[in-house]
Amino acid sequence: MNPENSRGGFTLVEVLLAVAILGILSGVVAATFHTAVAAWRTGTAVADAIHHTDAVMEQVVMALRSAYYPETTSPLDAYGFTHVDGGGDMPAAADTISWVKLGNALVGEDMPYAGVPHRVELSVRGDEGPEGPGLYVRSWRLDGQPEDFDPEEMPPVLLSREVTALDCRMMDPAKRETLASE
Repeated sequence: MNPENSRGGFTLVEVLLAVAILGILSGVVAATFHTAVAAWRTGTAVADAIHHTDAVMEQVVMALRSAYYPETTSPLDAYGFTHVDGGGDMPAAADTISWVKLGNALVGEDMPYAGVPHRVELSVRGDEGPEGPGLYVRSWRLDGQPEDFDPEEMPPVLLSREVTALDCRMMDPAKRETLASE
């Protein structure tokens, strides 16, 4: 053979082998990228849910801090804190708490009774909630209601779909006395 006539090139087998290796590497890179993107989206969704839940719980804390109990000789039974144990422990707990407060926490500044004493009721509802499972609040003004007013007829407002359990634990009065003496 004449060296001038020989051509340097690839055989068909070499080209096919190179294409196969390139395809395998491309598949591995694509699968890795897809996994990384899915993990990023999951992490972002979890972080958003935690942030939303923290914001809702901050509203609950603000509402609890604005609890109102008047210094008066009038009947005070309408102003107390109530707790209904919804049964179960986390994650299935569905307690209901209710108290009288002032301010717009949980009810919003648009409510005409935000500046006067009003009762709020916070509860977790399952599928029976008007908008599905989640944390709901109901609120109503204490004074100036018609005689036939029934708070059970007040529609609950969805605060969060992310909060699906509420487990309140009341302090044992014996422990309170122990803490007070220390």
